[in-house]
Amino acid sequence: MISTFFKKFTLVLIIWIKFCGVAHSADRITGEDIKNIIIKRAQVEGIELSPIIANHKVFNACQTDLEVIPLFGNWKTTQVSCSGPYAWRLNIRSKTPQDMAEAKPKSKPLKKPVNTKPEKRLILTAFAPVKKTPAVKNVLKKRTAKLFDYVVLREPTTKGTILGDPKYFTMKSFKYKVRGGFTKSEQIIGRKLKASMPEGKPLLSRHLAMVYIIEKHDIIDIVLNRSGIRVSSEGIALSNGQLGEIILVSNIDTGVKLKAKIKNSHEAEIITKQSR
Repeated sequence: MISTFFKKFTLVLIIWIKFCGVAHSADRITGEDIKNIIIKRAQVEGIELSPIIANHKVFNACQTDLEVIPLFGNWKTTQVSCSGPYAWRLNIRSKTPQDMAEAKPKSKPLKKPVNTKPEKRLILTAFAPVKKTPAVKNVLKKRTAKLFDYVVLREPTTKGTILGDPKYFTMKSFKYKVRGGFTKSEQIIGRKLKASMPEGKPLLSRHLAMVYIIEKHDIIDIVLNRSGIRVSSEGIALSNGQLGEIILVSNIDTGVKLKAKIKNSHEAEIITKQSR
C-alpha cells in the first residue's frame, strides 16, 4: 500500500512540475525570440543582421510591442525595450554580412613558379584577363537596380495623430520591396497612427487604425444641393463612415434610405435618390 501511495504521489509531482514549467515559460521571452524580432525589424529597412545573443537567455515577457531602434546611426548596435508590465531595455550587438566576410581567414595565394624566360612572361601578361574591381561592380549594380516608391512621413509624428492632410506625406524610393507599404497617399488619408513614427520610414498597414467620424445610429444632417437650392433634413447613419466615404442613411421624417457622402462629423451630402 505504501508503494501504491508513493507511485501516485510521484505521478502528481511530475504533472505539477510540468504545469509550472508551462506557466513559467508563458511569461518569459527568450534570446532566440529577441534575435528573430531584430532580424525581422532590420529586414524592413533592407538590412541583413546576425544579432549576438544567446538563444537560451530568458527575459520577462512584454504585454506591449517591443520597441526596436538602431543606436549610434547604424544597426551594429540595436536597442530592444519593453514598457510593461516590467520595463526593461537591452543593447544587442549585431554582425552584418560584411563583418562576417571580413572575419573569415583569408587563404594564402599559391606561389607561382618563377619563370626564368622573359619571353613567356611577356606573353602571359599580354593575354591575362582583366578582372573587374569591386568599385566597378558596385557602379554597374547601382545602374541596373530597380527602385520601389512608398509613402513616408515628412517629419516625426506622434501616436494618435489622425493623418487627415496630404501635407504629412511624401514619396521615397527604396531598393527593396516593403511588404504592407502604401504606394498612394490616398490610401492613408483619415487613418490614425497606432504608434509614433519617424520621418522617412515606410508606413505599413499595421501602423494605422481606422477612424470613423460618423458611427452607425448617429443622427446627422443630410443635405441636398440642386440648382443652387439647399435642402436640409435629419437622418440616421446606417453604418460607420470615414471622411469622404459614401454611406447609407435613413431620413428620419420619411424613412427613405439614401446614399450620402460624409462631409464632416455631423453632415453628409445626398448623392442619389432612394436606393434600390
